[in-house]
Amino acid sequence: MAAVVLSLLHSLRFVVRLRASLHLEIIALRHQLAVVNRSRRPRLRHPRPPSQHDRRRIVDVAVTEHPTAAWTAQHLRNAFPENDAPLYLLHDRDSIFADLATTIAGMNIQPVRTAPRSPWQNAYVERVIGSIRRECLDHVIVVNAVGQHRVLTEYVAYYLRSRTHLALGKDAPIPRPIAPSAGRIVASSEVGGLHHRYDRAAA
Repeated sequence: MAAVVLSLLHSLRFVVRLRASLHLEIIALRHQLAVVNRSRRPRLRHPRPPSQHDRRRIVDVAVTEHPTAAWTAQHLRNAFPENDAPLYLLHDRDSIFADLATTIAGMNIQPVRTAPRSPWQNAYVERVIGSIRRECLDHVIVVNAVGQHRVLTEYVAYYLRSRTHLALGKDAPIPRPIAPSAGRIVASSEVGGLHHRYDRAAA
């Protein structure tokens, strides 16, 4: 009996992981917002994406099974309110971006479209997608969009405050304070215990 229950749970986990991966493709792969330069500077006649990608910050989390141009446009405005829009919007060749041309132009953003079947042209976003899968969605069972939004929100908070990056000098996207050299090491649970942050307690 126990073996049957374990087999059913394993099958359910596999199906839900496929659905979670599909949601992730929708929110991150098909509708990727790569902030390539948050500072304003004179526009080039032939614009090209600058090499600096800020500090790898994820600026918005959204989940839907049926993305539309209106939904994507709203989250683009949510991600960059007021005059905080990036200079460029680097995106793939999804047809939904053709319907966003007015919104993108209204926010004074220069769209940059990647070549067909060339995910390496948006390598930072592709890396984030892989990190979310390997470090989060592969280890949880997602039942619905509300649960996935909650899990992803917790993971993004961990990613921004605690997860270190070699390219950032082993710092997090939101810089962490330098810990004292002495003191007891304290572990803080994050993402429901899936990850931990380690700090030194004051002596």
